[in-house]
Amino acid sequence: MSWIFPCNKEYFDIDGAFKNMEHLDWDIQNHKVEVGDYVYIYVSAPESAIRYKCVVTDLSDMKTIDDSAYGGRPTGYRANQATLKFLYTYTGPGIELSDMRELGINARFSMQSIIHMPEELEEYINRIEEESEMEEGLEGLHGEEREAVIKVRVNQGRFRNGLLRKYSHCCLCAVSSQALLTASHIKPWTKSEPEEKTDINNGLLLCPNHDRLFDKGFISFDNDGSIIISEELSENDRMFLNVSDSMTIEMNGRMASFIEYHRENVFRG
Repeated sequence: MSWIFPCNKEYFDIDGAFKNMEHLDWDIQNHKVEVGDYVYIYVSAPESAIRYKCVVTDLSDMKTIDDSAYGGRPTGYRANQATLKFLYTYTGPGIELSDMRELGINARFSMQSIIHMPEELEEYINRIEEESEMEEGLEGLHGEEREAVIKVRVNQGRFRNGLLRKYSHCCLCAVSSQALLTASHIKPWTKSEPEEKTDINNGLLLCPNHDRLFDKGFISFDNDGSIIISEELSENDRMFLNVSDSMTIEMNGRMASFIEYHRENVFRG
């Protein structure tokens, strides 16, 4: 299970604590937090964003880790505690409240108490982590080798929701579960100009299989929307990954330049 824990930096220096400490004890009141659960730390205004991801490594009825230098309670304090191990920092704006509202957080919720992480929001954050690892060449690394800083894409939540409204299902198949669909940039995010990064004409809504094929350049499209399949993709893989020469996407004139970029710079021709 995953949780969102709120933090007010006026009372607790979360940045300093995670910079200098590997673990923290956190008061969980009567919530049924378990070892192995993920915890996302939401920092209140003026940041109003999720900035850290942790994992619960231990549970206790007494505080044992001294973080009093950062505003925490003294050791020996009697209350249900979860020991948190730092995993990631989400840089830039973090996961902003505006995106959180569009991904399962109730607009009337004040973010002042521990809540369960909505599945749609967690899927979105996991995708950010995966894409950051791929862009930085971090796939397959573990433990201390892994990068602890995740670059968050500004307004990615709005970009994704724009594509969900436009398509409602994968552009190439019938997969329609929002938890499985990915807002995939046609011209890669890292190569796009600021105004292109959030332009829904620079996006396709794809299921995991088709998203990975498109992202890795095994498929692309002509300007009429007809699929182009790389010769590097075997007939066997085409069958099991649900790729066929008859597939098409809906196209408009504003998408053509993005498709052309993908075809010339990403596609494995």
